[in-house]
Amino acid sequence: MLKGSFQTRSWLALALLCSSSACTIGPEPDWRPMPPAPARSEKLAERTRELYTALSLGQVDRASLLYSQEPGRVFVGITGNEFKTASEPRGVALDEFFVEPGSQIVPGDLIAIADREGGWVVDRPTVRLKNGTELHIRLTLVWRDEYGIWKIVHSHASVAR
Repeated sequence: MLKGSFQTRSWLALALLCSSSACTIGPEPDWRPMPPAPARSEKLAERTRELYTALSLGQVDRASLLYSQEPGRVFVGITGNEFKTASEPRGVALDEFFVEPGSQIVPGDLIAIADREGGWVVDRPTVRLKNGTELHIRLTLVWRDEYGIWKIVHSHASVAR
C-alpha cells in the first residue's frame, strides 16, 4: 500500500513539474510556414559580372550604380587602409576599386545566393593588371534588394596566397 501511494505521488509531482515548466515557457507561437530557403541567384551573378565589366573598362560611374547609396554601406579593401563606413550618399571612390582601369577581372568560382531581400556573392576572380601581373582575389559582396534593384551594401576583397 505504501509503495502504490509513493508511485502515485511521484507521477503527480512529475505531471505538476511538466505543467509548470510549460507555463513558464509560454504559449506556442502561431504556426507560420518557413520562408523559402536561400537559393542560387543568376540575377546576382549577372550583377556581379556587370561590376567586373565596369571595373575592367574603368567605368567608375557605371560601377557606382551597383552600390547602395543608403546609410550603412561598408567597404573593406585589400590593404588595411581601405575600410570605409561612411554613410552619407556618395559615389564610389576610385580607391575603393581594387583594380586600375585597363585591368581585366575574370570570374573564378562565382557563387551567388539570394534570400528574400538579401543576397551574397563569393568568388575567387583573377585580376589581370595592364602590366601582365595576375592577382588572385577572394571577394565577398553582400547585396540588398532596394526597391526591386539589387545593390551592394558591403564588399570585402583580399589577395589570395
